[in-house]
Amino acid sequence: MKTLVVHISDIHLDSTSEHLFSRATKIAEAALSAVETYDEIHVVATGDLINRGAVDQFARAARFIRSIAENIERLRGIKPLIVTCPGNHDCDFSGDQSVRDVLLKAASTPDASDGVISQIGSVLREYFETDEKLSPDVVRTNRWHSEVSSQSVRYVILNSALTSSVSEKPGQMYMPLPGSGDAALLEGQRTIYLMHHPFNWLQQDNARQLAQHAASHADLFLMGHEHVSWATTTKELYDGSAITYFKAHVLNDTGDIENSAFQTITLDSDEGFLSRSFKWSAGRYALWDERSLAQYSSWPSQDGSRKLAFLDEYFRELSSVGANFTHRRKSQLSLPDIFVWPSLKRAVTSARIQVGANEANELSSEEILTRHSEFSKFIVIRGGEQSGKTALSKVLATGFARKGIYPLLLTAANVSSWREKSLNERLDAVISTAYGKNRRDDYRQLHASRKVLIIDDFDLAQVTQGYFEGLRALRAHFGQVILFLDSYPGLEVALNEFLLDESFVDAEVFDILDAGPGNRLSLIEKWISIGTQDPDREEQKVMAAKLSKVVDETLGRNLIPTSPVFILIVLQRAELAQDLDTVVKSGSQGFLYESLIIQALSTKVKAASVVTCLAYLSHFAQELMSLKLDSLPQSKFDEFHVRHCSRYALNVPIARLQEQLVDAGILDQSNGNVSFKYPFHNYYFTARALSQLDSWLLLEPEIDRLVESIHTERNANILLFIAHIKRNALIAEKLISKAQGMFPDSVQVDLFGSHELLNKYDSTTVRAILREGNRNEQLAESHQALLYAEASQQELAAIAEARLKDKINDALSMNAAFKTLQVLGQILRNHAGEIERTEKLRIASTCSKLGLKVLDFMLSTVAAHGPELLEFRAAQLRVERPKMDAMELTEEMENYLASFASNLCMGTLIKIANAIGAEDLAPTLDDSLAGNATNRLLRIVTHLEHFSEFPKKQLIDFQEDDLKDAGFLPNNVLRRFIVRRLYLFPAREELKRDVLDRFKIKALPFKFLGQHRAN
Repeated sequence: MKTLVVHISDIHLDSTSEHLFSRATKIAEAALSAVETYDEIHVVATGDLINRGAVDQFARAARFIRSIAENIERLRGIKPLIVTCPGNHDCDFSGDQSVRDVLLKAASTPDASDGVISQIGSVLREYFETDEKLSPDVVRTNRWHSEVSSQSVRYVILNSALTSSVSEKPGQMYMPLPGSGDAALLEGQRTIYLMHHPFNWLQQDNARQLAQHAASHADLFLMGHEHVSWATTTKELYDGSAITYFKAHVLNDTGDIENSAFQTITLDSDEGFLSRSFKWSAGRYALWDERSLAQYSSWPSQDGSRKLAFLDEYFRELSSVGANFTHRRKSQLSLPDIFVWPSLKRAVTSARIQVGANEANELSSEEILTRHSEFSKFIVIRGGEQSGKTALSKVLATGFARKGIYPLLLTAANVSSWREKSLNERLDAVISTAYGKNRRDDYRQLHASRKVLIIDDFDLAQVTQGYFEGLRALRAHFGQVILFLDSYPGLEVALNEFLLDESFVDAEVFDILDAGPGNRLSLIEKWISIGTQDPDREEQKVMAAKLSKVVDETLGRNLIPTSPVFILIVLQRAELAQDLDTVVKSGSQGFLYESLIIQALSTKVKAASVVTCLAYLSHFAQELMSLKLDSLPQSKFDEFHVRHCSRYALNVPIARLQEQLVDAGILDQSNGNVSFKYPFHNYYFTARALSQLDSWLLLEPEIDRLVESIHTERNANILLFIAHIKRNALIAEKLISKAQGMFPDSVQVDLFGSHELLNKYDSTTVRAILREGNRNEQLAESHQALLYAEASQQELAAIAEARLKDKINDALSMNAAFKTLQVLGQILRNHAGEIERTEKLRIASTCSKLGLKVLDFMLSTVAAHGPELLEFRAAQLRVERPKMDAMELTEEMENYLASFASNLCMGTLIKIANAIGAEDLAPTLDDSLAGNATNRLLRIVTHLEHFSEFPKKQLIDFQEDDLKDAGFLPNNVLRRFIVRRLYLFPAREELKRDVLDRFKIKALPFKFLGQHRAN
């Protein structure tokens, strides 16, 4: 059977469209111009029959469509079937729309009532009357969905115009899924969906669900609205799905009557379908070659009612976040909203060496999907408890489905036995859940190359006997098997035994890496853009970059895992508790860590309220502090619990509360001991306990002890949390006094003056380079530069201890200074609105002076011990690069100390800027950093690091006034900060080029990370 579908859209008929009626004959003649015979002909109009609510024109629009059909009947003797769907122009918005606009919000959910739908549908009353005259056989299931059938086609009509409005925008409309349509189709009958609006006009989740549903139930999907002709197979949201989308060109462009086109689709029950487009030209519709197919596209192996595709409910489950995340612009988040592909690294196992452990072995997990045929048929992916394995398994499953490869996602915990009989029963259940019970035979009989098995939560140490045999059998039935393992101590032994089995010697093993800077920023940018229609706006990117710096600082100190789930909790809590911009300005690590704790307690602990838990855990921290222990034996913890409950008259069962606190990731119980799960829990609750001391006489000795050993991670972080929880001017005074007593023999460094290091080891070969590449590459390069700056300080400390015995305490002194700087900065930023001007200026000046004194000390140390440092570095290079020749070694040595000094300056200035950098502090910074050129350089660096506006004028003035006759060090340092700013924050291309040219910064194509330390 052969059917011709004449697809027209966006007719826009109004009083100025008389020319259209003379074109009805031309449309029929062009549509029938091919040498083909047809059993049926259909005229299908996908919306906008009239122009902008000109409801008096519906009768003429109907007459125009009938005219096309009558001309076709005259030419071929076949009476066409007419099918229409509504568009936004078919809505009558002439009356007051205020009530309907309110109702639209209620209508755009699956729970909308019939009364609401009836109210908002009243704008289409005239359209429905016209449609029933044109298509008397239409079956209207509800206001959203209708059906019309012929011998060859079942049309499902989706009324996207129901949620249209006068000022509709992409991403805001809603279209509920039609019924499954499981009624048997006639022999050779195909299913075609019609909808005026393309998917991008629907809410994001709604669009994904509808696309998945259509891929499962239809063969073709015809659309209009965007006035762009797509006469070839389009991929839309579901690459490789067995459905083809057609978007129609505008038939009547009211602004340009010459801009007119339509398309035909020939449906052949045996050969497939063939589309042709026709464009108005020289008084007729001519074949539009570049929008037409030259040959038939094959039908999918099964028709629209028998496709092997995920069930709607299963697809929703795969799209589920799996955690209780919410967003102020979207109450129910889906996995695609927040998913960022994690990075993987090839593992080196003792069973065999796969590839040398180097940077080249890192890859995006997306490559397993995009280049799946290049990977082993058996893949093992390891990751920690919160590394995102389940999310990755879900996204891989949906990704393979889009590629036309049929996945099964199996949770190992649901497999009672890995022997073949039990596996068959388990697979039948999974196939039924994913594809439908009546599709089990279809799935099982697919060729192995078209199936992939993804097994989540597989535990080599826990599976029952026979798992080797079970996995061997599964390999034979699936083209690829992807196994997700939990990483834990002792896994390596079980994994090596597994990899030595002859059936799995070809396995590739990967580790999921912690979220790097690029991943973090991508996740933050996705979060900020949720619910917005313009996610690429510059201010959003600036906010993302600024928030990323705060999150990087928080997570980068290794107090909590840098996995996506923790980043998301931080983002959610930040939004729920206060505006993101406020969080960015304060930069409070205390607030962000507290977010994690509150989130965990509120979602996981039901035995007691959040307030009760906070008090309980604070007293537990106080107990550990008084005993100078990191954990309590279970018996001692039981005693603590009884005492606490007695003191506060609580009736909370210890077993239930402890179990829930462990499940929440707050407490850990292992080897008969109870402790906090992560160090930051201990630091936070210790700070809470100290902050609740009412008397300064009791608190002062504790603060003295913390400040005295502020160089330790524990003490510095407890002070940071105290700065967040409670403002105490006496604590700030202790820290200022500590800072003023540090490095008494050093002065604030003068980077523009004569310095022993610069005089002895000056080099003008060190320069800044902007590597041009994609966003992730640039972020990684920026992160690498920051690591080099940090490494220089650590290297100096290491050399001081290993080679310069008289300086053995320098490392502790430097660390104490930077921790003091950090805590003072936290007090300043957290409580900027509470601290009076004089005190604010005193704290800011103390921060900058302390940082510049430390930098002077470090540069003086390098100058005093230059030969020893060069000797130390030369020995390192000979080990790292044994094939380096004498010329290369000489070149490295000539640049080494200059590069080393540049790294020290950059790392120190970043720390000072992090302490005092906030736009709310701008007046204070202007006062505290006035004076010499070094202070002015620090002021510009702080602006580049923490202010939204790019300081072009300040840079130009500074260059002309201060940099003109300066040495290489201030020039190089400022250039590097400019490059860092351009990496982290978006900037207009013309501004970027102007700044690069002015400061003689080279822009080079991106090649690889961290080419030279000097850069």
